[in-house]
Amino acid sequence: MTTDLLDRLSLDHRNLLRLLEVLEEQLAQVHAGTERDFDLLADLMEYLQCYADQVHHPREEAVFARIRAHTDEGAATLARLEEQHRNLARLNHRFHEMLEAVLHEGVVRRDVFEQQGRVLVQALRGHLDLEDREAFPLARKTLTTADWQAIEAALPGVADPLFEAEDPARFRILYQHLARDLARH
Repeated sequence: MTTDLLDRLSLDHRNLLRLLEVLEEQLAQVHAGTERDFDLLADLMEYLQCYADQVHHPREEAVFARIRAHTDEGAATLARLEEQHRNLARLNHRFHEMLEAVLHEGVVRRDVFEQQGRVLVQALRGHLDLEDREAFPLARKTLTTADWQAIEAALPGVADPLFEAEDPARFRILYQHLARDLARH
């Protein structure tokens, strides 16, 4: 069964993968010692912390809890995904702190900054893949229409501030970068 919430979570994943491409491009520039856009990275990290960590992951965890109410199937995977949510929040925070140090002219070694960014990218890519391969199909198979309605009713109706309820003033640099990228393709 497909639901609006599961469709939104899947769309979030596609959008997050686009942002990971942007992050990887910037990390490649850090590695090469060429022009990079730390303001763009700041917008990206703000988005990951305010939307992925505070809205997207709690939505997924509500789905996981409902699955657990029906079955023990996938319990280890769901527990692993929830632990990854906590780890991703820590990685986002750590990388954001490093970025803030750079923006405020602190001393951060380029190789350490790049390595921390790549750890974040790898962790998030693996996490999204595991959810897409295992958790979402399990949700589709296990949950009923009534379950989906109950989950939706319990969640706040927060729109994605970058891709859904576009707020170019809030994520101005990231929004402009994505718009230019879309125009090129």
